[in-house]
Amino acid sequence: MNKTTFPLLTFLSLLLVIEAKAQRFKKDVFASMDSAVNIRYGEAMNIKNEMESLLLDIFMPSEDTMKKRPMVVFIHGGGFQNGNRKVAIAKRTINIFVPKGYVTASISYRLGIEEPKSNKDYAEAMYRAQQDARSAIRFLKANATRWNIDTSQVFVCGTSAGAMTSLGLAYMDENEVPVDVNKNKWGPLEDKNENGLHSSKVKAVMNLWGSMIDYRWINEGDVPLYNSAGTTDKTVPYDSSFDYHNFKYGPYILFQRCLASGIATAWRPFYGVGHTLDSKQPMLDSCFSEMADWLYMQLKINTSAKAQIVSEIDPKNKNNINSGYITLQLPIADEISHFLTGPAILSNAWCKPLLVWHHASHKWKLPSPPLHPSFHRSS
Repeated sequence: MNKTTFPLLTFLSLLLVIEAKAQRFKKDVFASMDSAVNIRYGEAMNIKNEMESLLLDIFMPSEDTMKKRPMVVFIHGGGFQNGNRKVAIAKRTINIFVPKGYVTASISYRLGIEEPKSNKDYAEAMYRAQQDARSAIRFLKANATRWNIDTSQVFVCGTSAGAMTSLGLAYMDENEVPVDVNKNKWGPLEDKNENGLHSSKVKAVMNLWGSMIDYRWINEGDVPLYNSAGTTDKTVPYDSSFDYHNFKYGPYILFQRCLASGIATAWRPFYGVGHTLDSKQPMLDSCFSEMADWLYMQLKINTSAKAQIVSEIDPKNKNNINSGYITLQLPIADEISHFLTGPAILSNAWCKPLLVWHHASHKWKLPSPPLHPSFHRSS
């Protein structure tokens, strides 16, 4: 009996391993994780003119044999003054991505804004945070064999000020640093003396309720961008109707910029919601689940896949030839529908789900500069 059941059990175990590999990065396949915390990745001078040690925590699937694993680096928010790498949403990020097979790190960076807290001072706070984030990514790449990281698949995710940092990291070049940033005092954007052989470039960005000083930092050929925000955010603009200390261009505008530039992108609005989803757990769960699905499509195993774009006439407005549904038929057999009007993609009350994905196989002609949208929604 043992001679017959053992091969069967071995075969079943093999099938389970094959199934787990097929589902990896798409669904949870690991039940536990390992961690290394309080790791020093660098040091830098803070606004008190003191050298500050910069720390990160790193988490990875337990008993994982994969030698090169994609990594998500999380950067917390807090208006460049508050927060830390151990906040609840950092833990949420870790608990979303590690069970799916990603290595995930959460980093600290220099906090504080100098007086009089002008737009210049906020730009310098973002600059320091971005210097630190770049340093953390170079450090993680330099130690890739230690944690089995695929250095060609490092992604960054940030909330609020952390998202502003992530956006700057991915899209702002040295020659685009705001002119009033005192580089003589704070140094260059990249410190080539610190793991300088490694690039701080990332493969994609996940922007959760963050904005940019200049949307023109994003250009054709740049990395993919996922965007999400509440449409009644009064702290950071989801569009461009106001600014947060000169951070004027919110997630919807950056989504438009990506569409115009042929960059793979996504826009997930939350209607009637303000800044962050911290107190709205079902919405936060939805946001992170959809973000993880989107990130799966950015992995190297899926880069050759293309979305098919199909346009249909709006059944409720047949006389308007510019109106219609856009359906993206994705390689993972999902369908995402969104309402299209004129040159911009807008949501509409009868069109669900509210997420639109875009692959770089298509460009949209959009106005320049982007205009903040008018949403017409009954609920």
